[in-house]
Amino acid sequence: MDQQKFWRRLFTRYVEGKSQPAERKLLDQFFEKQQAEAEKLEITSEEPPDEIRQRMLKNVQREIRPTFKDRFSRKWLAQGVAASLFLGLGYFFLIQKKSESPDELKQHTFNASASWEQVSTEAAEQRQVTLPDGSQVHLNYQSSLRYQAADYGQTERRVYLEGEAFFEVQRDEQRPFIVETQKLTTRVLGTSFNVNTQDNQYVVAVASGSVEVQATRPGEKEKVSLTANQQAALSSLDDHLVFSNQISTDVFLWREGLMAFSNTPMASVKTRLERAYATQIHIDPKLLDRSVTARYQQKPLPEVLDDLCFLLGATYEIRENQHVFIIPQ
Repeated sequence: MDQQKFWRRLFTRYVEGKSQPAERKLLDQFFEKQQAEAEKLEITSEEPPDEIRQRMLKNVQREIRPTFKDRFSRKWLAQGVAASLFLGLGYFFLIQKKSESPDELKQHTFNASASWEQVSTEAAEQRQVTLPDGSQVHLNYQSSLRYQAADYGQTERRVYLEGEAFFEVQRDEQRPFIVETQKLTTRVLGTSFNVNTQDNQYVVAVASGSVEVQATRPGEKEKVSLTANQQAALSSLDDHLVFSNQISTDVFLWREGLMAFSNTPMASVKTRLERAYATQIHIDPKLLDRSVTARYQQKPLPEVLDDLCFLLGATYEIRENQHVFIIPQ
């Protein structure tokens, strides 16, 4: 991810109340680093403090987004982090004004986040990642995994996931393994399990061992323990955890190229096919409320489309730029 986008997103997620503990820790480290550098270089300015502060706010507003100033004053000051923000961003933007070019500024940002390791996949791409402790992570299409290299394995093994991944965790009773997503936190010692946050769903399914899943909502925490062949899913209605005592093993087989649909709405089928084949699919609205049950093992897209259209009583056409159009017969 581009470093400027990384920090812009990090600040934005914080003011929207969506940042994870690891992300907040990174911001704290960033501010501490900038304060230490400013003191070491004995940076001073002839501008009055109030003018520096106003210029900083304008820079933040411009660099992140137009509405940031209002959110900044309302949320950041209310949470008592104004001092560290002013110190960190004061150095950041003061240096920009006094001596640095935009390219030099990017280098400062890059150095501040150099301890983060991140692996991402595009559409139609899956990857296997080996973590420093030997744990294996299988990333599904359009997913991202990151962790802070300097802290990983010190007292815990914490990673942050967007998308879907299957984890095979090396057992270590002294250093728990923690997977953070936007709405769920999964904690284990050593096991294998799947975490999916795609399509606005949050599901943890256990293949072996046991895990603890926690849903965090404002002012409330909810936990559930899972063992093999059990799962917990976040309800789309009220964000409460829904426990399932028995699940289909199909949920784990995407690593082997299996795509399984079980009475799955076509809207969901569409998004999964787009991720798997890196294409755009356009479906006639009359077909979107239909559901299908089918399994495909590493089949070319035309074969999958032939089968789906047979089930739907539809036809398809692949046009320029590989866009697929599905319409009723």
